[in-house]
Amino acid sequence: MFPTSMMNTAMQEPRRSPRILKQKSCFGLDFKEGNGSETANEDGERAIVHLDAVGQITIKYRNTPLETLLSTITEGEKFLTSVKTKAIAHQRSTAELRAKLQVAETALKESAAAFSEEIAYFKEDVTARDNEIARLRGDADKSSGERNKIAKLVQRNLELESTMEKQSAKLTKLEDWRFQMRRVLSGGDDES
Repeated sequence: MFPTSMMNTAMQEPRRSPRILKQKSCFGLDFKEGNGSETANEDGERAIVHLDAVGQITIKYRNTPLETLLSTITEGEKFLTSVKTKAIAHQRSTAELRAKLQVAETALKESAAAFSEEIAYFKEDVTARDNEIARLRGDADKSSGERNKIAKLVQRNLELESTMEKQSAKLTKLEDWRFQMRRVLSGGDDES
């Protein structure tokens, strides 16, 4: 009984052999040979863990029929293939998205530059229009001042016309009075 129990223990826990560290590749894991180097130790430990996992899987499935194991492996391969396909598609879509984002970023930079140029042009245009408005206001103020002068002159002309009419009426009265005085004086001469 004693040897059987030792045998079961040996099957459940595979022995760790120093020859594992001397191997260059084990189940797809490459590691360097070395005595005491950190890389060799880390890689060796990973290989040992991997071998332990393989040993446990072997013990777990030792009574499983080969066809079942093959179908499980095939399903795993299909799953890994689909994951790989999805990963590749994801990488491609990510690359396409990056390209589109780069194009959009370039377009945004170009449009921002174009808008900056247009804004500068609009600022110049607004400044020119403000100057034109100020000039026209100055002209309008001058015109308004001239209109006020003209209005004052018209008012003065009206006042002068009124004064002239009054003076003309006075002159007419004076002429009438003078004429009457001459008559009176000439009539007095006739009587004497």
